[in-house]
Amino acid sequence: MPELLFFEGEVSSQLRVYTYVDGDAFECDYDFSAIPDYNAGAGNDGLFTDAYVAGGTAYMIYTGKTPGEFYIAYHTSSGSTHCYSIRFKFEGDSTIVANKMLENEFGPNTQGPGEFDYYYLNGTEVDLNKGAAELKADREAFDRLLMTNGYDDDMKVFELTKKHKSESMTFDAALDKCEQQ
Repeated sequence: MPELLFFEGEVSSQLRVYTYVDGDAFECDYDFSAIPDYNAGAGNDGLFTDAYVAGGTAYMIYTGKTPGEFYIAYHTSSGSTHCYSIRFKFEGDSTIVANKMLENEFGPNTQGPGEFDYYYLNGTEVDLNKGAAELKADREAFDRLLMTNGYDDDMKVFELTKKHKSESMTFDAALDKCEQQ
């Protein structure tokens, strides 16, 4: 049985990941120590928070070409646009380690004409070329689409949702699959 990823919540949804070890199911441990500024959402105790449930966060979760790696790409907007790409890796039987977070913040310059465009790698600002190269590498690492809540024009990685069918299923379909095992 593969790992189970699901969202739960009312006002905000927490992404939780469960796995099996020696026939027992339990929630994975999450390690964000490599990304000191990681903020998965207020009050988050899961892997990721969709703070507006189905409204303000466009996200996709996909496996990478390297075994044991997966990515969460997501986009939020307020006065500016924030696009994130976070790489995770399974370590041991049940620990998920966040080992890279790329943020691209852009939008209209409120202090004058034009627009601004900044990249941050694990919380440290990097130049535009480095940031764009890292974002391209994350997109090229795409292997399988696991889950998405919709397409978003602000992140090129979301173009992959047009070509690939999500492997996600409803809770009832997952229960049916478990009963068939």
